Amino acid sequence: MRFILLFSIICACGGTVVGAPDGGDAGKSDSVDGTAGDGGWTACSSPSGQKVCDGPSQCGHDNCACPVVGPDSPNAVHACVDSPGYGEGFGCPYASDGLICVAPEDARPELFDDAEFDMGVLFADNGAADRVRYADFGLWTGAPLPIPPNCPMLAVAQICGGNCGGCGPNYICHGRSPLHPWGFCLSDTGTDTCNIAKGISCAQPGNLCFAFAVEPAAQDLANKNSLCIPADVCQDLAANLPGGAVCQ
Repeated sequence: MRFILLFSIICACGGTVVGAPDGGDAGKSDSVDGTAGDGGWTACSSPSGQKVCDGPSQCGHDNCACPVVGPDSPNAVHACVDSPGYGEGFGCPYASDGLICVAPEDARPELFDDAEFDMGVLFADNGAADRVRYADFGLWTGAPLPIPPNCPMLAVAQICGGNCGGCGPNYICHGRSPLHPWGFCLSDTGTDTCNIAKGISCAQPGNLCFAFAVEPAAQDLANKNSLCIPADVCQDLAANLPGGAVCQ
């Protein structure tokens, strides 16, 4: 089944993915991009230093900053917040290139922290795949992040991520995922907010509200995590970003 999924992604994107099937588990990696390789994995930790506590595997608290959370389910898994890179970026929905999103609390599945790819694998292995999203808020499948060989040029928005490189000062590369093989450069200094799901528009003139187009079951969450970006960038992405986007 994983082979079929990865093969379909390769065909759809016209490119390559990190962690293509080689007899190992494509979802288990030694890097944030999901390079295949099972060596050093346990139910509670990854070779890259990601760790979880509690959960159905009863992962311990030794060498783990296990958070104190609210009324979670008895077997809910939690991220060790001292895992490398956990929550150290701009957060979701501003996850930078290569990161994914996890909901730290079972009781509040709408709140997300940014994390490395391997944290998503550990959550899924502990029965919490529903608390993991890719950076575009698409559903977690375990598929690695694609790295297409080409870099499309859009009229206004700057494509980035993978082989396309990064962004300039005060910008992050955001959104690369199985549904969106390329990210785009997003300002990390904006203060305007919106919420497509609640019909809240951007307050600043010249901005429009942006969300990635994802699976129907995940679109409401993507809309709740919409972003205010310049109108010309938003409209360009909605019309031309591979994988689709919403702009209003």
